[in-house]
Amino acid sequence: MKVNVYSMEGEVKEEIELPAIFNEEYRPDLIKRAVISSQTARVQPWGNDPMAGKRTSAKGWGSGHAFSEWLHTGMNLRMLLSSFLCRCI
Repeated sequence: MKVNVYSMEGEVKEEIELPAIFNEEYRPDLIKRAVISSQTARVQPWGNDPMAGKRTSAKGWGSGHAFSEWLHTGMNLRMLLSSFLCRCI
């Protein structure tokens, strides 16, 4: 398919050959499907999960390690870790 290229004054400047994709028939159903697909890609899924916001990946040591006491007495990190590892073994 050949089309005209116009100058800013409105005169035909040249004639070019369009790519083969322009020979395809007009399919509004495919265009609508593509637009809806791109619009729904932005929507974050959600649901009514009773545990929403209550799960965590953090794990604690539990009580009985006197962690805050070690911090308040000025123990350095090496002493803190060696003391903890001795208790765990």
